[in-house]
Amino acid sequence: MAGAKKYKSRNIDENGKRYRGTGRVEYREGRTKPYIASPARGVKSKSFETAEEAHKYLDSLLSDSAKLEKLKSSRITFSAYVPVYIEKHISRCKKETGKKDFLRKVEKAEKYVGKMLLIDIDNDVLQSMVNQLRDDGYQAAEMKKIGQTVISVIKSAAADKTIPSIPSFDIIIPKPKSQGKGKRPPTKENWLSEKEYKAYAAECVRTEEAGKYAKNPGEVKLVHPSGYKLLLILHTGMRIGEALAL
Repeated sequence: MAGAKKYKSRNIDENGKRYRGTGRVEYREGRTKPYIASPARGVKSKSFETAEEAHKYLDSLLSDSAKLEKLKSSRITFSAYVPVYIEKHISRCKKETGKKDFLRKVEKAEKYVGKMLLIDIDNDVLQSMVNQLRDDGYQAAEMKKIGQTVISVIKSAAADKTIPSIPSFDIIIPKPKSQGKGKRPPTKENWLSEKEYKAYAAECVRTEEAGKYAKNPGEVKLVHPSGYKLLLILHTGMRIGEALAL
């Protein structure tokens, strides 16, 4: 517009660069809005068509510190907020076992969404996390607990104004995978080594001589009354139920 007054920022030096701590404006060729205004570290950049618009945006943030702080807080990740959440809520756990369970659930949740921004965690993200928990072998009850922990963290962040609002959550707990996969470690093979086998067999038939105060002094008898039965189980590989029937 003819006669329009050109915007001049007091935060720009004689070389056209912004003073330290007032943000920066970068030009990226090939974009519809090539001027990128970056307010501060950890705050999302914004694009503009002209340099004047970019500088004006940065100056408006500097003049409104509350708005800038709000932008900074909205860039907080789940992991960054976790210590605040723990400090606020762990006192509700009266017993030591309760505290350990509380911290365990938070740790599990952080493993899956820790690097995400709090403001970006919505129902789709939470559903994806629960589906991943299923793929990793977790059971339905545990999936639900970890999901509820994430929701609790989001609600806590909204309550202290770290994020502006709470998204609507309506996740579906998927059917868990079969036991023994994912979360649970592989079953360790449970059999005796050759050395253990021989030691067990020798112990089964170990004998001792009755003392002089025994009912039959001098009698030689098994140390373990069920020694031969145990030896039979060892040689035949009986199941527990079959062995107990003896």
